[in-house]
Amino acid sequence: CDDPLYQIAAAFLHIPDLMHYWLTGIKASEYTSASTSQMRDATRRDWALDLLAELRLRNDIFPPILQPGSRLGKLRPALTSQSGLSNLEVIATATHDTAAAIVAAPAQGRPFAYLSSGTWGLLGQEIDAPLLTPRCMQLNITNEGGAFGKITLLRNIANLWLLQECRRAWALEGASPTWEQLSDLAQSAPALSAFIDPDDPAFLLPGDMPRRIQRRCQASGQPVPQSKGEIVRLVLESLAYKYRHTLERVQAVSGQRAQVLHIIGGGSRNRLLNQFSANATGLEVRAGPAEATAIGNVLVQMTALGHLGSLAEGRSLVRRSFSCEAYAPQEGESWASNYARFL
Repeated sequence: CDDPLYQIAAAFLHIPDLMHYWLTGIKASEYTSASTSQMRDATRRDWALDLLAELRLRNDIFPPILQPGSRLGKLRPALTSQSGLSNLEVIATATHDTAAAIVAAPAQGRPFAYLSSGTWGLLGQEIDAPLLTPRCMQLNITNEGGAFGKITLLRNIANLWLLQECRRAWALEGASPTWEQLSDLAQSAPALSAFIDPDDPAFLLPGDMPRRIQRRCQASGQPVPQSKGEIVRLVLESLAYKYRHTLERVQAVSGQRAQVLHIIGGGSRNRLLNQFSANATGLEVRAGPAEATAIGNVLVQMTALGHLGSLAEGRSLVRRSFSCEAYAPQEGESWASNYARFL
């Protein structure tokens, strides 16, 4: 690269690493964040130096990769004097939000899948070593770095983005329904009447999402939803089927059969979607905690400081500290028979 700024660059730091540098003066790259750069060797869990060389990137600007839970050092003296915080230690926790959220999944004993649910949905399974197979690549399943030596095998879904954009479009028209009101309207709408692929490129950019959904249904020869409740129900049911579709592919490459789906993050508050998810996947759904990213962040720091002994111990603490809701599959025959229509 001939860019003058690149030529004089001292270090490549992701935003969390930059925060750590400002706090401590130490240049380091935290593993879960580094794993999202596509410049990490998934097997060695270090920078892919051969790839960097092929791209003609300088090795010297990439700092050492540290595992989540690494103790970076004390707060810089200048910040100590300004803040009045003395003897404060900075820990490189799991700085990628999904990796932190998965730590807080209150899993216990049996094989599980997770859905970190918000604007985007990250659905997958926790494994011990990366799966670098052609099938994984073909299905667009990623081997992202997790805490406690885990790999978060997952795929992205365009999740509640669709409903957020619908609600924004309705607000521009003068209506501002709450999430609870939209859920009530969806509850009363006809079930399983039409479907969309939430990851359709037509839904990727901001815009008039209700009209886009209607046009997509019309183009595919399906009943066109008219009311807000019909549109919301279509989105929620389509998301639930997308979870099943994605989970089937993740399990096909992992070889692990999940017995429970843990939905964590803000999206776990959507009770109707939680129930639809159980119906579509045929799995028990455990919803919560909603603030999983912050909780997982704290658990990694507690382990680094010796207050917790393991990932299992941290998850046990989550189960004792936060209430989670359980959803059993319902209307199994109807949901099973309509899956082919969704596909």
